[in-house]
Amino acid sequence: GWRSAKISDFCSGTILDKHLSMEDKQERKKFLGSLIIPLILVALMWLVKIIEVSFGINLGRWGVTPHTAKGLIGILTLPFLHGSWEHLLSNSIPILVLGTALYYCYPSLANRVLLITYLASGLITWCIGDSDTTHIGASALVYGLNLFLITSGFIRGNRMLIVIALIMVFLYG
Repeated sequence: GWRSAKISDFCSGTILDKHLSMEDKQERKKFLGSLIIPLILVALMWLVKIIEVSFGINLGRWGVTPHTAKGLIGILTLPFLHGSWEHLLSNSIPILVLGTALYYCYPSLANRVLLITYLASGLITWCIGDSDTTHIGASALVYGLNLFLITSGFIRGNRMLIVIALIMVFLYG
């Protein structure tokens, strides 16, 4: 019933039939551990923005400028650069939610999925973006994580992963 659910039921897709309980110490530990990498990523994004504002500098020029050698550095810097606090906040929440879901449900794959999604989002932006613009932000990373979670949700028949990813798409745009 509803009283016996564990966070692990989220990954198996059975959470919709049970009450979520954080009483199990192992479950709580796994959940908190799943937050670490997404929190570090978001903290780095915020640190870059704080440095920009504190020192009155604009690091946006280090984003992805497609089809240029200069723009290749942006493949690495893309998710850490944001045009405004609102832009940063709108990327932070999905990174936390989707990243935590990724690390909780796929602990053995999560680092590889995040790294591939991180690099691919910048590389794809560099390859197909408009060369007259410089792209910044973590939007491509958010969409990549969403794509992975939705796809794996369908493959595994996990309704909850699909629901969470679709909610993030709806809220994120």
